[in-house]
Amino acid sequence: MFQFHLFKDKIICNDCGVYAIAFLTELLHSNFQVDITHLRFKKQLMRKHLMECIEQDNFTVFPKLKMPKMPVAIPKIQTIRLYCDCKLPDFVDNMIRCDNTVCVLKWYHKSCVNNIKDNNSFICKHCSW
Repeated sequence: MFQFHLFKDKIICNDCGVYAIAFLTELLHSNFQVDITHLRFKKQLMRKHLMECIEQDNFTVFPKLKMPKMPVAIPKIQTIRLYCDCKLPDFVDNMIRCDNTVCVLKWYHKSCVNNIKDNNSFICKHCSW
């Protein structure tokens, strides 16, 4: 029989052994399917629980704190529209619009378009065929 009467009701900050036993017990009871990084034990009850387990010759999981579920971070998806034959976004260069109302691409980078005669009228190479 073990004698723990000196420390039975005290909470000691250096309870590494008690925590090791608590984590091992948790792993064994969960068949190693628990994420121990999120476990938080009730520190005040750990020594008492260990004593009970030893006295009863039966190790059960140690009392745990209920941890709130952390919200899952939802990734932010940003859509960037691509234009022109080069398939780059509009912030790459100044843009010009094809005057054909049924043009598929509609917008082009000025640096990608050859022979712009004036800024008032532009028909892209796909529409001018």
